[in-house]
Amino acid sequence: MPSACFRIQQFPRLELSPLATDDPHKGRKSLARNFAHLFGARLVTHVGRGLYIVVVARFLGPELYAILAFVHAWYMAFFPLAVFGLMGTLAREVGRRGSESKAIIGQSLSVSIIANISAALLCVLTAWTFNDKPEIVALLGIMTIALTGRALASFTDHVFTAVEQSQYVLKHEAIFRSIEIALGIAALFLGAGLLGVVAVHALVWWLHAWRGFYVMRKVMGGSIALSTKYHEWQPIALMAVPFLLASVFTNLLLQAPIILFKSASADTIATGNFAIAVQLLLLAVALPQTLSSAALPIMSRAAARGDGKDALFLSVVIRTAFMVGCTGGLVGTTVGPWLIPLVFGPSYTDAGLVLGPLLWCIIPLMIVFTLPPALYAREANKGAVLASAAGVIVLVVTTSTLVGSLELRGGILALASALSVTATLLLYISTQKRLISLTHDALKPGAAAAASAAAYYASQETVGVSQIPALLIGMTTLAALTVATKVVRPNELSAARRFIRQRFGQ
Repeated sequence: MPSACFRIQQFPRLELSPLATDDPHKGRKSLARNFAHLFGARLVTHVGRGLYIVVVARFLGPELYAILAFVHAWYMAFFPLAVFGLMGTLAREVGRRGSESKAIIGQSLSVSIIANISAALLCVLTAWTFNDKPEIVALLGIMTIALTGRALASFTDHVFTAVEQSQYVLKHEAIFRSIEIALGIAALFLGAGLLGVVAVHALVWWLHAWRGFYVMRKVMGGSIALSTKYHEWQPIALMAVPFLLASVFTNLLLQAPIILFKSASADTIATGNFAIAVQLLLLAVALPQTLSSAALPIMSRAAARGDGKDALFLSVVIRTAFMVGCTGGLVGTTVGPWLIPLVFGPSYTDAGLVLGPLLWCIIPLMIVFTLPPALYAREANKGAVLASAAGVIVLVVTTSTLVGSLELRGGILALASALSVTATLLLYISTQKRLISLTHDALKPGAAAAASAAAYYASQETVGVSQIPALLIGMTTLAALTVATKVVRPNELSAARRFIRQRFGQ
């Protein structure tokens, strides 16, 4: 990291006027602007990543792609420790104490550097201890370099999001993910293979980090004072612990399935197919991840005011989760078996067969991404941690058994079970905290999604229609029940249209 990015000194507190405004529409404008930039960044990242995955998967084949997915999941398992839950801490504290933003960022940077070094050491040590293949250890060594660069880049993104300057997140994602894709593809065609792809990944994340700190210094009006005294950064570290624990368990729900599947299955081709299916699921949930990131500073202020806007936000997102998950599941079941082999190649036929069932996991995943930030804003951290921990326990316990007996479908079932347990607990806790209405926000849309799935499958089994007409029947049932049971109310549709027309254009 260049020394120009920060230096150890004291700076006066900076009053950030955007966070000190009393505009009554500030929350909606900030959320719209923050969300637009972050969603743009996610869109650029995930579209580029999706195209990159296609090229890499076809070029490497399922066996080598399984190794790439394994080492990527391994280093990403340590990523929450490297960032130490600072995204939630920065968003909440800057959202509440905008006048102290610079001091909060400096203290957080000290915690970030210590956490980053610790995570890198653990990643290297565990890689060397638990992997007996030298080539895997070497790849994980390079991925550890990527871990440190990615964590530093992520810190700058968290700062931009917290101070609601997330246009820089969009710019950097567009620049550096494009560079990675171009260099990665070039490395493949030049014969660098898997090693070249991994090396490019590490290099580009360090370039991203360097640029992020350079821009952060300009945005904050000067260098950030790195806090060197324990008593200065200790409060931030302690505040970040609940976010750290929750992010560790949530991240394990996303990264551990590939690691556990590879350990439980001797079939590397099946592992490659499982990895592709899980990657497509994660690409499908870019929107809720972005929305929860953009909304946390706003929800923190809403929780402090007690105006109920955080509850309204959650209600809309949870109901949307059931509709989007049902749509994804039915569409994936219909087109996955022929589309995935067409795009990725015939070696990935099994991934297409399980894509539909896996995309139903969009429902619990959207809940898992969205509810914890609201609980953090209400300082109900323990519930989010316990819910995620319970899901990880279910994942570890069920994967070996189900993969051993059902192979690829067993891995899907284990992941779905773990996510469902976490989502159910989060819904229960949020109901107890009066953040959501269980009946209106979960049970009604859940019943509509279940009825739509029943109509889809029943129309094929009993009437004998083909998949495309069955999909139309299922989607029509979903739309009709959504309106009939008032899952989406007419006034909400009108308000949404009015909000988009008036706010997104500003």
